[in-house]
Amino acid sequence: MFVALLIGISGLAVSAVPASAAPVSTGGRVKLTTPKRIVDTRDLGGKMLTWILPVGLLLVGLSEPNGVASVDVRPCNATSDPDPSRNLALVLPGHSVRRSVVVGEPGMCIVSSEAAHLQLDVYGSIDATPSASGLQFVPDARPLPDAFMTSTASSVVQFATVPTGASGVVLQLSGRAASPGFVVPCFGMSSLFTLDPWPAGVLPESGTMAFLPLSPNATSVCLSSDVATDVKVSLVGWLSSQGPDATKLPPFLQVATSGVRAPGFAAVPPVRVLDTRSNIGIASSGPLVAGQTIRLDVSDHLTEFSTAVVMNVTATGPSAPGFLTLYPCDEPLPTASHLNYVAGQTVPNLVTVPVAGDGTVCIFTQATSHVIADLAGTYEFGGGEATNPIPPTRIMDTRIGTGGAAGKIAGGTPTRLQVAGQGRAVPAGATAATMNVTVHDPTSGGFLTAYPCGSEPPVVSNLNFVAQETVPNLVTVKLADDGSVCFLSVATTHLIVDVAAWFGTGTEGFQTMTPTRVLDTRSGVGVATTGRLEPGGVIVLPIGNALAEHGTAALLNVTVTGPDSSGFVTVYPCDQERPTASNLNYVAGKTVPNLVSVKMSATGTVCLYSQSRTHLIADLAGYVTPDPDLWFTNVASS
Repeated sequence: MFVALLIGISGLAVSAVPASAAPVSTGGRVKLTTPKRIVDTRDLGGKMLTWILPVGLLLVGLSEPNGVASVDVRPCNATSDPDPSRNLALVLPGHSVRRSVVVGEPGMCIVSSEAAHLQLDVYGSIDATPSASGLQFVPDARPLPDAFMTSTASSVVQFATVPTGASGVVLQLSGRAASPGFVVPCFGMSSLFTLDPWPAGVLPESGTMAFLPLSPNATSVCLSSDVATDVKVSLVGWLSSQGPDATKLPPFLQVATSGVRAPGFAAVPPVRVLDTRSNIGIASSGPLVAGQTIRLDVSDHLTEFSTAVVMNVTATGPSAPGFLTLYPCDEPLPTASHLNYVAGQTVPNLVTVPVAGDGTVCIFTQATSHVIADLAGTYEFGGGEATNPIPPTRIMDTRIGTGGAAGKIAGGTPTRLQVAGQGRAVPAGATAATMNVTVHDPTSGGFLTAYPCGSEPPVVSNLNFVAQETVPNLVTVKLADDGSVCFLSVATTHLIVDVAAWFGTGTEGFQTMTPTRVLDTRSGVGVATTGRLEPGGVIVLPIGNALAEHGTAALLNVTVTGPDSSGFVTVYPCDQERPTASNLNYVAGKTVPNLVSVKMSATGTVCLYSQSRTHLIADLAGYVTPDPDLWFTNVASS
């Protein structure tokens, strides 16, 4: 529904430049023209990273970036941004922006850090030298009250007086909306300003300049929006045939950048979002067939600022050996796996995966199999809780009485574990934790669920097992207000819990990645020679080389395949002693995956130790970083 905007005469009454400021020159370099679209990469079959800009008053639209895109205007021959503290725009996946740009001389380019679609409209020309028929920019230097447009009714921005010779006005528009939209002049020109529902405190006044023509003797302009919003309108100056400097061009808004923490984790009570056995998240029940990819729509659980989801994914009843891969549906299938299985097996694994711009995640299966997915939380741009990785710390082991009484936990009865506070490795106030949870020697087959104590056990599972098996799985779970987590096992079993990270106050956030293979001893990826790791062997893996910025911890999907005998794998920072905790347990001949959250050494390495001879595979899914994402403060730049 289109909603018009009204600013009454009392809303914005501005005086002209004082009469004493007599013009010293006539004419100028600027000529306002009928808007014309000259570029739309959506019609050209590909996105852009760099585009040469024509000289003129331009309206630049950017949409559908492959990632969080930082966009700036710079000389085409500049190998780097000459002023990295300023950018034209920051564009999130699934969002779009429109910004006015003034290009006064040839050789300027628009450059994006991520491939994105570009729309380019010209609505004014700029001559190399002033002419009598041209216009110059005359700033209105006195402080003037701001006005606010509201979406309650129609439409007029009224000026008390318009200077002699002015045939255009320069306004600054800034604000945000409850839903995506745009501001346009009422006379049908292209949209001047894209409105996005940015997180509070992240982009307080992301905006643009509007260069609007004035009809002869006009004292007002008309603006409107297609969504409910509040937009601040400020007078910047005039486009006039008379003024102090015929060479003067209007400014356009760039943004001075300062830091905000990378995306934070927002835990949710576990909820099932896919179960092919019972028609949850899929049109009709039935296993996924070999080679099939499905689109899982998780948009109902996302905000405008969600960058990734954390899900416990389970394959059950596969017809043959194979694997599952999850990835954002607007990217190609990566050459990495999240979960490996053999025929008839039930295998869970925690997965952190970026979401596509439409809120979907794609799931590919190599063999026919049922698939189950339980949502544990999301990562949020400009929100969520900071990620705080710690060295693996054992907080429960029922075999020896760590964290409680010695002896197996009873099947069907919740077991409470204090995770945060009370002198533990996780401080009081933490909202969620990532833990490696291991079931050892269960009396029968079944599953285990982790959930915040004080709530009803959800209809989800974190870990599936058969009798007398040892099965680990990484679990990210929301904590109860008192810092506790409850475990409910169908069968009586020993339980071992190693905490790897907690979420709460802090300065570090998490950057998701499309899964990237960084280790495969079968093919020599990440190692000098191919071949199985020998018993007691250690691989030093330089994770830091694969990151776009400084990282302090990595999220790795680690897979053991073809072990000679039973054993375990421990992943740890190479500048620390190997801990007594394990990340992955296996038996002879089995392929076993597990997601691992591990701190990196000061030089960006992690070490992988195996008790028995085996092949090891590792896929990098993301990393923890103190480096900030960007946020905006408007800067007028000529």
